[in-house]
Amino acid sequence: MVEATLERKRREIRRSEQEAIRHDAERKKFLEDIARIEGEIREREVLIATREKSAAFFERWSRDLLVDVVQRDIAKKVARDMKRSAASFRGWQKRDRKEIAGLRRREALAFYYIHYYRVRWANWTSDYWLEDLRDVIKPVVRKRESEETLDSEFIEATEARMKEFEEAIPPLLDELREIGRVAVEREWKLRWPRQYPTMDRWISAVYGRMRAINFWIAEIRVELVALQIVQVDIVIYS
Repeated sequence: MVEATLERKRREIRRSEQEAIRHDAERKKFLEDIARIEGEIREREVLIATREKSAAFFERWSRDLLVDVVQRDIAKKVARDMKRSAASFRGWQKRDRKEIAGLRRREALAFYYIHYYRVRWANWTSDYWLEDLRDVIKPVVRKRESEETLDSEFIEATEARMKEFEEAIPPLLDELREIGRVAVEREWKLRWPRQYPTMDRWISAVYGRMRAINFWIAEIRVELVALQIVQVDIVIYS
């Protein structure tokens, strides 16, 4: 029963990781599209300025009385074509800026969901750690102690596992603090009033579980010390 529950939690952890990766890939694609379109806008601005400069030049030429009538008519037509070209480019600029605005909104949403699923990952991970410590590792250690069997490899492996937990906790909490800072900076509580409370509850739950996780790590270490004493007694009296 416990193993089935742990497996379900492992699946949720993997799913959260995969979703965060997927949204991160989407965000990178949006940023690439934004950069590409902004580059096109800059290039088009140069073309617009060139067209307007040419239009102004040919307009002056079309009004120059020293130029013959045919050339003035040609200059007038060229000036008109240059203005139309510049106006067409401005239309493209307007459409592209509108597209960029849409891409920025989608990029912001993807950025939010990266962190949403990272918090979800932290929530399931801390839940998994707690159950693993409380319902799997602790009972096994206690059982080994009651059996009074010589098993130094088990003690070393369990001690290494406790060290893994202790080393994994600070980065997870650092990430949650960073997400909290970004949430305040981007006003996620105001921008996504429905989703954010869920994220907030997960963060609170993780901090609550960390106290229990640290408690069980300490308890297991006490049991390991007792088990080591049993091992010494077995060696002495064997």
